[in-house]
Amino acid sequence: MHAYTRPLVRRRPNAAERTAQVILLGLVLIGIAAMVAIVICSVFEPHIIVAFLVVALLFLVFRIETRPQHLPKGAFYPSRSLGHR
Repeated sequence: MHAYTRPLVRRRPNAAERTAQVILLGLVLIGIAAMVAIVICSVFEPHIIVAFLVVALLFLVFRIETRPQHLPKGAFYPSRSLGHR
């Protein structure tokens, strides 16, 4: 049986390969972000960029704050968790 007729087996990358993939992906994403930042900074005024970043940060903060918290049963009412009211 020739090598090209064998079924392809997906193997899991080892730790070194996985680290290299993560670093390479990070560098690519940083490069793309830098190019986008250069284009945005050349098109818009600085105060517009700062205002947009502040609004985005506030949106993220308040979105995280308003996310519903899944508390364990009886966290606020310990007497109810015992089964009687």
